[in-house]
Amino acid sequence: MRAEVPAHSQAGRQLRVKGRGVPQLKGGGRGDLYLRLQVHVPDRETPAAAEAARALDEAYAHSPRDGSEAVGA
Repeated sequence: MRAEVPAHSQAGRQLRVKGRGVPQLKGGGRGDLYLRLQVHVPDRETPAAAEAARALDEAYAHSPRDGSEAVGA
């Protein structure tokens, strides 16, 4: 099954997929399927991955961990 994850979704977010869960006991369709997002980071860093991480870091005006607003916003 494929599910579309909205942009800017964070780890731990729960998504609902209507009508794709388990069938109801006495008929009447299926329930909803709930997905919880998990982020997995690779154990080893390749040169291509390191370059991509640097480019991504430069694309953001602030660190998402410091809780501050973007510079120049």
